[in-house]
Amino acid sequence: MKRMNDLMAIFLIQLVLTLPFYTASAYGLAISDVRVAKVTSNSASIEWLTDNFSNGKVRYGKTASLGFSQRHDNFVDNHSLNIVNGIDSDTAYFFAVESSDLMGNTAVDNNSNNFHTFKTLDITPPPQVAGLQAASKTSSSILLSWDALNTSDLSYYTIYRNRIAVGNSTTNSFNDTGISSGSLSYKVSAVDTSGNEGLSSDSFMVSALPLDSAAPAISNADVLGVTDATARVTWITDENSTTIVLYGINKTDKAKSSAELVTNHSIVIDGLVKNANYTILVKSCDASGNCANLSKSFTAGKDTTLPFINLSTPRFVNRRVTDLIGSTEPFSQLTLFVNDMNIPKRSLGNAETGNSGKFAFSQVQLEQDNIIRLVAVDKSNNRNQKIFEVSVDTQEPSVQLDEVPLLTSKTNLTVKGSVNEQVLIKVFVDAKANETAVPSQITGLNATKVGQNFVELQWNELKDKDFSHYVVYREDSSPIAITKPANFNLFIDALVDSGRSYTYQISAVNIFANEGTKSEPVTATTLSGGAALGIKPKDVDIFEDFRKPLMILNWD
Repeated sequence: MKRMNDLMAIFLIQLVLTLPFYTASAYGLAISDVRVAKVTSNSASIEWLTDNFSNGKVRYGKTASLGFSQRHDNFVDNHSLNIVNGIDSDTAYFFAVESSDLMGNTAVDNNSNNFHTFKTLDITPPPQVAGLQAASKTSSSILLSWDALNTSDLSYYTIYRNRIAVGNSTTNSFNDTGISSGSLSYKVSAVDTSGNEGLSSDSFMVSALPLDSAAPAISNADVLGVTDATARVTWITDENSTTIVLYGINKTDKAKSSAELVTNHSIVIDGLVKNANYTILVKSCDASGNCANLSKSFTAGKDTTLPFINLSTPRFVNRRVTDLIGSTEPFSQLTLFVNDMNIPKRSLGNAETGNSGKFAFSQVQLEQDNIIRLVAVDKSNNRNQKIFEVSVDTQEPSVQLDEVPLLTSKTNLTVKGSVNEQVLIKVFVDAKANETAVPSQITGLNATKVGQNFVELQWNELKDKDFSHYVVYREDSSPIAITKPANFNLFIDALVDSGRSYTYQISAVNIFANEGTKSEPVTATTLSGGAALGIKPKDVDIFEDFRKPLMILNWD
């Protein structure tokens, strides 16, 4: 009896230990984690899990009625089926999975009667890329661009350099960096979301820019708006570059800088000591690291001295135009008013007066009686002006001279006569005069400055002792001006249109009214962006008498 009880206890224990297995089977088979692992244009890999070892089947089709099936007979709990029958490219499919275990339990997962889905990849590649070009380039990079494709399934573009893929881009541009010198061949193709790659573009040949080893050229460096404690330093470079100023007393131990790449540089320095002499070093570096510098000096403290104006004009002139030639404080701005004191006739900027301070207003139009006002403003904003009165008299005076003897025994000669108006009489006497002498040819003619509406000319000074004046010729309307004395070998033509070319020559006239050979011509093209004045200068009398007289008499 005791043995029977022991056997019964062992049976019950075994039954309890095996009860969960049979209980699980009793509740059926469960499917989970149904997923599409991989899709191509002609196949799909379907995976799922079961909670017990079982076989598997996938039923699928283009509609909810399905129609195709594929199965495996391995009893596993991790299922995978690659379906290929009846699979077309670029097509949507419905599917359900099914598994049966060894106990005959069957489970189906059709996504709650909505069915699982997948879509096969298409096999149509994107169109060929067109319009490949270099949008910009440097010595180490090339920015490529091309026509964007209007394709809904576009994924990215692949860029090839010398037949090797160097990158992908989701936009229609690509910056290829770190390149070397020499000619490079580029192609670009498009890839869609199915991985299809279209035909590559036509080859595009391009070379990077040569390595930049030239430093920026610095010009027009100046110190403006100087106060007791601050000053503004300005200059111009011929290419975009940084702005750096080193400054100090006897040494450049302070610095101000800006990393922005510009051509017009301006920066304020501070902490100055009034009346102290400062040395400054302006420095600019371009994008390639090439640097240039220029040193200047200035004295801290506000400048209160008015700019000088050196200009003399005759009270009377015999033409309706005149040339105003003079000098002022370097880098001053000049404004010319004639009769109307509210509207300026001409103006010159500080770059046009430059470090010489010389200026010329040529061919200024006059009325019968004129008030001329010239205003100068220096770089510290000090203002000065001069006013002149000029009248135009084009009527020649009537002069009656008594007969002058051809021979005389006296050392003094008396000349008598009369005039019909107050005049200035110049008397010329030269016992050794060579009336046939001709001035030398002018040399060294050059257009030293060119703006939008001005051309500055300079030439070598003529050293002939019988020199009277220079004559300025312009090809389209010469002669246009006369200048003197010999050391004022500069002329500014302000009656020019923007964006036009002008050709000039210079000659010299001596006191015997003989003109020398004209200089070699020089052509200058004005900068664009200015005004089209449309003014043609009037011809001047090149033999107007500028000779040096023996004496000058006021004769009423």
